Amino acid sequence: MTKHSPFDILFNRIVQLIALGLLLLGFILPSDGMGVPLCTFKRWLRLPCPGCGLTRSVSSILHGDVLKSWNYHPLGIFFVGAALFLALNLALPRRRVVVIRRVFRKHHDPLEILFIAFATFFIGFGWLRLMAYIVTGVSY
Repeated sequence: MTKHSPFDILFNRIVQLIALGLLLLGFILPSDGMGVPLCTFKRWLRLPCPGCGLTRSVSSILHGDVLKSWNYHPLGIFFVGAALFLALNLALPRRRVVVIRRVFRKHHDPLEILFIAFATFFIGFGWLRLMAYIVTGVSY
């Protein structure tokens, strides 16, 4: 019986196509936002969520403005990198994808620790942003 890794989702064609679509959307959207709040959390609770600014951050990095991207959300650069990784798997020959998949299976534990560290940073950043908002009243 083949053991499946949680990272197998990265090699799912639907996930890869979604990543490609999100990259294209981020490239099309203006990097300053559209003037319409997309965050339901912020709209309902009037508080910034951990992901607030990610859309503008991704759009900014895709338009070549790294500093603006960092200011909107520091993890936007990571999300673009991950989406590019997923989208590029669509264009790679099957042999290369099998090799990459093997690497993910072989190094499952360190990658899982990296994912947990990322999630912790994401939530921690959101918590700090929320505390800064409560103290200053300024939302990013």
